[in-house]
Amino acid sequence: MIKANGFNTQSGKVYGSKAANNPDGLEHLIAVNYFDQVEQVNYVVLGYEDLFGPKKSGGSDRDFNDVVFAVRGIQEGTPTDVPEPSIVLGLMVGFYGLNRLRRRQADSI
Repeated sequence: MIKANGFNTQSGKVYGSKAANNPDGLEHLIAVNYFDQVEQVNYVVLGYEDLFGPKKSGGSDRDFNDVVFAVRGIQEGTPTDVPEPSIVLGLMVGFYGLNRLRRRQADSI
């Protein structure tokens, strides 16, 4: 979602990716696939238009360059699992062992 002139006003129109929900009923977000041949990486480029109305009415320039994001790392298919639970478990066991060692040393003094 993008808020038109959101920095300068609190009452700007809010536009999203679904045309039917936008105040003017038009698209305000485009997504384009871009392949960087040097890096051999795919990007998804998102471009937002923040002005009301179609170009012919003079309300909008429909250039979709008011806010632009290039997103890298999106892959097709099911993402691979990240073994975070085992890392957390390993840290917990390590802290437990350090705590036991500290208590054993405190008891021997």
